[in-house]
Amino acid sequence: MFPFMRRARGDAWQRVGRISAFPDIGPNNDDNYRIAPRCKAFSIPKTDSSAGSQCPVEADIDLPGDLKDQVLVFRYKGKVHAIDHQCPHSSFPLSQGTIFDIEDFGITLSAGVTCPKHGWAFDIFSGQADRGNYKLKIWEVQLRDPPEDGGDPEDKEVWTVNANKRRKQVEEQLQQMNHMTGDCTAGIHASPLPLPIIRGDPIPQEQVIGYGSSAVVLLEDGVAVRTPLRCIWSSDYDVDVNIQSLRREQDVYRRLHSLEDDRSTGIVRCLGFSTEATRLAYMPNGDLRTYLAKCRPSRQLQLAWCYEMARILCYVHDRRVLVADISSQNFLLDCHISIKMCDFSEASLLPLETDMETADDKGFTTQIDIGLLGAVMYEVMTGSRCKVDLFKDNLPTDGRAYWPDRKTLPSTQDIWLGAIIEGCWTGEFRTAHSLLQALDSVDPNCTSPIS
Repeated sequence: MFPFMRRARGDAWQRVGRISAFPDIGPNNDDNYRIAPRCKAFSIPKTDSSAGSQCPVEADIDLPGDLKDQVLVFRYKGKVHAIDHQCPHSSFPLSQGTIFDIEDFGITLSAGVTCPKHGWAFDIFSGQADRGNYKLKIWEVQLRDPPEDGGDPEDKEVWTVNANKRRKQVEEQLQQMNHMTGDCTAGIHASPLPLPIIRGDPIPQEQVIGYGSSAVVLLEDGVAVRTPLRCIWSSDYDVDVNIQSLRREQDVYRRLHSLEDDRSTGIVRCLGFSTEATRLAYMPNGDLRTYLAKCRPSRQLQLAWCYEMARILCYVHDRRVLVADISSQNFLLDCHISIKMCDFSEASLLPLETDMETADDKGFTTQIDIGLLGAVMYEVMTGSRCKVDLFKDNLPTDGRAYWPDRKTLPSTQDIWLGAIIEGCWTGEFRTAHSLLQALDSVDPNCTSPIS
């Protein structure tokens, strides 16, 4: 019924045994919670195993061989975990490591694994390292009922799948679907197909006004309702990640809502929150990218938009928020064609005492935000999208954002406001306020491309 939902090859769930094969990890004689021998490692086939032609092959924990495509499966405090077998820092087998609780003032917050080679530790829920920018890949786990003739029904089957690849697959499918539609509302792309589901049933197409990698927006009684994305292929883990993303975004909206600062009107108005929904004002003219694809605004309107976007960014930074995901799709147009910013699912909510000129969250800074806004301004001036890849030259283990080399961005020569756009990309504007001042000094009647 939904051919676009077919799983990609090599990304199928893999059965790795029954839960009884994974005894709970407990302390050894030295009170260390060593993973081996209460674990199993499996080499995962690179091609689709759904037809049964290839299955995970159990590796020898003592002589594991090539760790690159191996998943380590174990049970700790009753929960089954699956992680990459090799340490992302030293490529050492983590089966030789130990499990520990991550605590704060005696309260257990999470659990981690320590690699014995260099002592690095990684959170087994998030994959985050205790130092540096390395990240351990986490695999999703499902416990499924065994076949009716499969013995003890309480002895569940353990299935796992690479979580990062699976989420990437969903994002790629969404990106492919973006080319199938031009309409866009509430900051995420309109869906011509009943992609999301509620209670297991596809949502009628006429209710869906947009979707993204983690949320879907429904039009209900003239209000845009943003809710966590649930797809037919979604696991409980997928949905939980999307719920947490929505709740973090709600915290950002709360920070940015202010009756005392009129700049807050540049943020799409929130009408209410619930645990799994954000109610937003409906923007009838959709997003800026779609509008630019259909209309060429006057120079006066171009300048007004750029000025207002910079003014909004000043306000957001003043409220100690890094946006991280600034694009023409995340600026909406109200009934008066005025600009509103939305979609803070990737934003960083910083302490109110933060020095924004030095703030850095995994590479995301005010300079990154300004550079991305420069790319939106370029699109407004030219009608052509400017693609910015913040992770283009990263190592696989490096999750930091880096502003790309200037030569990867288009020329701004002979473009109106080209000098200002260039300044956004080269670090000339240390703050959004300095960018706003530059835009404020522009004469909209000036015919020169340099300003």
